[in-house]
Amino acid sequence: MCRGSMKKALAGTAGKFLKVKLFRGFIGLPKSVQEHAHCIGLTKRFQTVYLQPEPHIVGNLLKIKELVKVELVNSVPPRRIGPLYPKGYHVTSTYLPTGSLYRYRPIS
Repeated sequence: MCRGSMKKALAGTAGKFLKVKLFRGFIGLPKSVQEHAHCIGLTKRFQTVYLQPEPHIVGNLLKIKELVKVELVNSVPPRRIGPLYPKGYHVTSTYLPTGSLYRYRPIS
């Protein structure tokens, strides 16, 4: 794809994002394929990244098109902050100079 046609292809994607999910692994593939995936932020199987559609990103996606699934979405979902599940305990005290360690109290 030449540069002019790449710009035309990306012209209608203003304000949208590419949802890229890695479905296949890198085992048995050349090192360059893994490098192209790392450039766009894909390191593990079934990992999803949201990218802005830019020519260098689309070029990297073309190199690994057999390994990923790509969707055009309107917005990026908010990132989850913090643990998914509670720990199951509360720390009631920390390390003391007397040698005692943490004291745990189960959540009731």
